[in-house]
Amino acid sequence: MALSERKLKVTFHMPGGDVVLDESLSMKVHVIKDCMSSQNEAVIEVANLTASLRQQLLSQFTAFNRRKTAEGQIAPVYLDMEIAAGYVSANGESTVSTIYHGQVVECDLVAPPPNVTVRIKCYTHQIDKVTQIDQPPPYSMTFKELAIWAGGVMGFDTDHVRCNTSKDDQIVQNAARSNVVAGDLPLYLEQYYYPDIAAYIDDNFLIVKDRYAILNPSDTVSLSEFIGVPCWNEWGVDFTVLCDPTIKLAQAANITSLLNPSLNGKYVMMQIVYELHSRDTPFYCHVSACPPA
Repeated sequence: MALSERKLKVTFHMPGGDVVLDESLSMKVHVIKDCMSSQNEAVIEVANLTASLRQQLLSQFTAFNRRKTAEGQIAPVYLDMEIAAGYVSANGESTVSTIYHGQVVECDLVAPPPNVTVRIKCYTHQIDKVTQIDQPPPYSMTFKELAIWAGGVMGFDTDHVRCNTSKDDQIVQNAARSNVVAGDLPLYLEQYYYPDIAAYIDDNFLIVKDRYAILNPSDTVSLSEFIGVPCWNEWGVDFTVLCDPTIKLAQAANITSLLNPSLNGKYVMMQIVYELHSRDTPFYCHVSACPPA
């Protein structure tokens, strides 16, 4: 049986048109996605970029400019990007899908010639961290309306805010008056009815759910083939599998391990770390998951 071919693609939405880097280049991609974090992170190391693209990235997204942006000395300029990964089988069937959306924040050199290597750091909705809240929300509104308002401040339209909680219709008053920047709002939503609410950003969506209803029982992935041995941690389990685009945050995973059957069962995936190399061995998902409530 023929093995499926790895596919790894990084797309930068440049002002002059999209620039696509694929597995034909030497790339190392490290992505961290966490339910308890308001931002997801990606680090891309790529060798032998074209001179023009390397010059654009290194001249605009410098540590110097990042510091000045954080201090409010210059206006933020971030570059939208996305990462896709998966496989293409011998008969042409593709499982490639987008695993990360974010913005380029900082670039630097990590290796000299002849193989000039650039490290590109990206964060999800990075602009939120420097976006000031110009106007507070209405004095009285429902919690769901508060979540939609917070999403709008962070740049999400209504279709990209998913708020489904037992507190949706409860009236909140004088909300978010002490928040200054939009990046504080996911944590604010989570703490409003702490510890009953979970609020997090997964790529292009702001998701607000009941803490005990994050899991969607109808969306379960079965995992029985692992890299190494799954093991317990203080909050649940850790395991590593080959990159699987169907694995998502806050999804149910039904784990069956022959080497450590003590942890067999259903879990909620709370953190996914993608380790994707175009030429080296790793093409993995490292997952931390918790038992469901």
